[in-house]
Amino acid sequence: MSILDKILARKREEVATARRSLPTAELERHAAAAAPVPDFAAALRDPASLAPRLIAEVKQRSPSKGLLSADFDPLLLAQAYAGNGAAAISVLTDEHYFGGSLRHLRAVATLELGKPLLRKDFIFDRYQLLQARAAGASAALLIVAMLPPGQLAHLLAAAAELRLAALVEVHTRTELDAALSAHADIIGVNNRDLHTFETNLHVTATLRPHIPATVIMVAESGIHTLEDVQRLAQLRVDAMLIGESLVTAVDTAARVREFTQRTNDQQPTTTAAFVSRPSPPVAKRESSVNIKICGVTSPEEALLAAELRATHIGLNFYPRSPRFLSFERARAIVRALRALPTPPMLVGVFVNENAAAIRRAMATHKLDLAQLSGDEPDALLLQLGDCAYKTYRLGTNPRPTFRPSDSDQRAPAFLLDAHVPGQYGGTGHTCDWTAAAGIAHRYDVLLAGGLTPENVAQAITRVKPWGVDVASGVERAPGIKDARRMMAFVSIALAIAERKSSELQKPILGRR
Repeated sequence: MSILDKILARKREEVATARRSLPTAELERHAAAAAPVPDFAAALRDPASLAPRLIAEVKQRSPSKGLLSADFDPLLLAQAYAGNGAAAISVLTDEHYFGGSLRHLRAVATLELGKPLLRKDFIFDRYQLLQARAAGASAALLIVAMLPPGQLAHLLAAAAELRLAALVEVHTRTELDAALSAHADIIGVNNRDLHTFETNLHVTATLRPHIPATVIMVAESGIHTLEDVQRLAQLRVDAMLIGESLVTAVDTAARVREFTQRTNDQQPTTTAAFVSRPSPPVAKRESSVNIKICGVTSPEEALLAAELRATHIGLNFYPRSPRFLSFERARAIVRALRALPTPPMLVGVFVNENAAAIRRAMATHKLDLAQLSGDEPDALLLQLGDCAYKTYRLGTNPRPTFRPSDSDQRAPAFLLDAHVPGQYGGTGHTCDWTAAAGIAHRYDVLLAGGLTPENVAQAITRVKPWGVDVASGVERAPGIKDARRMMAFVSIALAIAERKSSELQKPILGRR
């Protein structure tokens, strides 16, 4: 029995179990109520993009290569793909062999990335097409090698009825003829033999002349280098489906840009697990101090902070904080800020969270930076890369823990706060400004701890920090900001910084 036969046998059992759990009639209602989705075929022939356009795959493992990503995060991958030039996103939903899930497809769909989603699975039943449509897919994969001609035609008709595009996958000339006879209008040539899992890019070159120009052609598997992509371009392939070489890249975002823009701009980050993404433009300030308003709890507070010229806004994801944000509230705040022409930097505040949870929150809420405010080990900074910085509570840590790179000028080297046993920020206690001044003389320090409109001028004058961070000092109650105190704090901080700018010699968004 081949690998494909084993997969299909298991898949039949899974579909039978799913049908017992969620009857077809009920799934039909879910599919009918699903929101409109982007056009898959149009994305693969978008004249604004270079051919072959990229279908980037969310993939954790495969039967041939095993585990591809030990720190797998489908949302972060999808965000990196969409933000760096992918035309569409493929989501593997087979769990047993590939580590996928329909949950992954639904979760990526909720990000509303504006890219069509392909359900990649071993589909043999209309029920699976209904699942795909209900989960937010624009297209589904149909593999000719596992479908008799009559069944292929039936599934193509069912997909059309559900307004799902079908990527019909072939590996041989015989399978290609079957796909064309069934009137498939998107054909994927899989360079991997699904019976043996051996891969050869020559399969695409062999079958390309036999595919009409009116049919969209997608090359699948075995595409690892820019040279491979350029070869596909010479063959006039419309699109390419790539998973492994993206998931395992040192910098996934850079690899996506390399394949979509035909340039090699890879600059590896600190670890293979970190996935970079483009950041929104940051408003240039005339002052020489950055201002972070932390712990906003409503869109109104966040928009006021932006209007007052705060450079950074902190969103608190520590459940024990009075400023903790639920998923819905965080999403509402981010949506309001991202609508601005030049939004402030959005900083997620985390306490003793793991790397996967932080990455997930950053991808879901489109955050720019992560502030580690707990007792996190230094290794976590290396895992997260240059998007994160740590809190140093004066008098406790043996030494400050720096961000692993100084290439990002939008963030401090670290945050200085007061030490209050059992509390992580927002305490209202000031730290030792004399000690802080000595540190700030050498490094870009974000000063926190008990800052208020009444003492911020003195703090900036004495410490000369890269930036100031305020939370409880501008609140009328825990977790509720006071507009007048916010205005006073920002205006005083800006005024004193501008007055001292010639002395400070630390321009806005500077580095240590």
